[in-house]
Amino acid sequence: MGISDSFDSIKNIATNSVARSGDIVESAGDLLKGDIKGGATKMASSITDIATTAATEGISAAGSAAGAVGEVMKKATGQGDDAPDSGSSQDRSADTPPAS
Repeated sequence: MGISDSFDSIKNIATNSVARSGDIVESAGDLLKGDIKGGATKMASSITDIATTAATEGISAAGSAAGAVGEVMKKATGQGDDAPDSGSSQDRSADTPPAS
């Protein structure tokens, strides 16, 4: 996961929103023509799809961004894949000065 995954998620949100907005306009036309049930049903479906896609892709984008930030932090602090985590249970007795 990385920044490009975040951009892909954001692009998916925008693409879906534009497509579904067209459906909403079409549904409004149906409403104006007197097809209340059909127009309202299609409109609600489009609105729900926009919200679902935005939530799903938004979570994905946030996860990708968080993963990318974590990788940058590891590199910035010198922690590689083989370096122990700062919260690991590794024996640190060598780091502790001897008792006097």
